[in-house]
Amino acid sequence: MVTQREGMEMELRSQQVIPFCDSVAWNGIIYRESAVLTDTLLSTVYGCDSIVTTILTKGIPFRHYETDSLFIGETLSWHGLTINEAGEYYDEHTNHFGCDSTYVLRVVLKASAPQPKVSSTRMTICEGDAFPWRGESHTLSGTYYDTVFNGSEIDTLHVLYLTVLHPTNITSATVQDICADARTFDITFTYTGAQPTAYSIYFDQLAKDEGFKDVINQQLYGETRIASAPLPEKPEVVYLEHTKYVKPNTYTMSLVLDNGICGKSSVDSIALKIKYPNWIIEQNWNDIVVPLKQELNGGYEFSQVDWYVNEVRQINNGKGYMQYNFRDGDQVVMSATRKGENYAIETCPLTIHINSNIAYDEPVLVYPTQTPRYMPKVTVESPRDGQYEIFNSTGLIINSGELHEGQTDLMLPGTCGIYFIRVLQGDQVSSHKVLVY
Repeated sequence: MVTQREGMEMELRSQQVIPFCDSVAWNGIIYRESAVLTDTLLSTVYGCDSIVTTILTKGIPFRHYETDSLFIGETLSWHGLTINEAGEYYDEHTNHFGCDSTYVLRVVLKASAPQPKVSSTRMTICEGDAFPWRGESHTLSGTYYDTVFNGSEIDTLHVLYLTVLHPTNITSATVQDICADARTFDITFTYTGAQPTAYSIYFDQLAKDEGFKDVINQQLYGETRIASAPLPEKPEVVYLEHTKYVKPNTYTMSLVLDNGICGKSSVDSIALKIKYPNWIIEQNWNDIVVPLKQELNGGYEFSQVDWYVNEVRQINNGKGYMQYNFRDGDQVVMSATRKGENYAIETCPLTIHINSNIAYDEPVLVYPTQTPRYMPKVTVESPRDGQYEIFNSTGLIINSGELHEGQTDLMLPGTCGIYFIRVLQGDQVSSHKVLVY
């Protein structure tokens, strides 16, 4: 800055600021505090005085303190640090005066945050119903919450888990035809809505007269869609100490499903057809099949007999036997009307085996020819000792052993399929086919 003073030449003025921290030297003198200094110099250029003002500014180092707290298990971020423990933490740096300054954080730990009490309720209702809960009414499946506060914190958390069930509705119920010497039968069903937890089967009067008993409140597990019931034993009907069996006929029943909450669903008039066991007809040599004598077939006398080979009705119907040019593996069914009745009942299929040298008075019997997979047991009735081999449908042998005169029970694999039992008695060999379903 240039100024004009009276009676004097022009002079030059300037100012400089010198920041310092502890001390600073100026013109050979040590200064430890702030000061304003003026120095006059002779200008050799213009012949004027130069006045220089120097401001010495002393900075002050400082400490900045902060306090924070953590719950156990929590973390916080401070000046680039991640902190999860109690203690003092420092961050040092230099300010614009050149002085060291320090930020200090003191961290203390608090006890864990108080946990609210939890009260939970699980409820299942039927579609169309409502469930009142803590002042509200709910009709839809879901999870509902209600909180009770103690000051600013939650004291109690109430939770409702609500499930709304659709009523069970049976959409189909079927049962396969079975042989009279079966021990049980299955009703296979489908449904919509809630999964049933139990089933009941109620028989018609005809079935009850034959010895069937209602099956009440049997448990269902998981996704099971099968209801089972036993066949009654008939001790007065015995064939060579064979399995006792119920009278072949068509019986009707009702199926009831219960899901335990939303009532029951039922379907009526389910027909169970019980056929004659296939052992009441026999292969005689290689080209003749005949029914057993009346005293051996359960005491039934037939007024009409029709024959089917591989489901094709044969022209020599009405005879008490059928002669046919059989091929190995042919399936024969006899449809017979008992005396005094006007309806026919079929036998389960008899499988023909060629070159088995079966003698009418000494047959090798294998029964039943169809057996459920949950009880795949058959009986081999042999007039003398021998051996047996069991093959699957691919020809792989899966079991073998000894046969003894009389009856021998054999277990088949519990897998659906066709199996062949080969019986060896000296130079005689017979083959028998069994269906596991």
